[in-house]
Amino acid sequence: MAFDDRYLFVCVGNVDRSVAGEIILRELLEKDGFDVGKLNERRGHDFYVGSAGIEVSEANKPQSIQLTKEMTRRVGRIFSVEDFVTNGLINNYSVPTRKIFQLNIEDGRSLLIEEEAQSLYDEFRRKLADYLSRK
Repeated sequence: MAFDDRYLFVCVGNVDRSVAGEIILRELLEKDGFDVGKLNERRGHDFYVGSAGIEVSEANKPQSIQLTKEMTRRVGRIFSVEDFVTNGLINNYSVPTRKIFQLNIEDGRSLLIEEEAQSLYDEFRRKLADYLSRK
């Protein structure tokens, strides 16, 4: 089974950056006319998008998703937000570097603060433009 239609965003805690990436990629793909499902859904969509964290704290569960090796095997592309996450993907989850696309999204912005969320969304829109499929 090919997983080139499955995208996963990974940050440290799956609170802001990876969640924002998931939201924006879904938005951009849907704007281009694609049907987008959740990462764990079966066939029936053009693309599947999800997010997870490499170090999700107990305080952020269950809304934040802890990354697993199984998740990394089931996706075609993993968007990492920074070096720390990329190194964790390679060293702790055995992800091949060919699957990792590092976006370099700086931490420190909250999705709960409107102007910070907008800044984060705008940065993802700019950085994801090169990775979009077109119908």
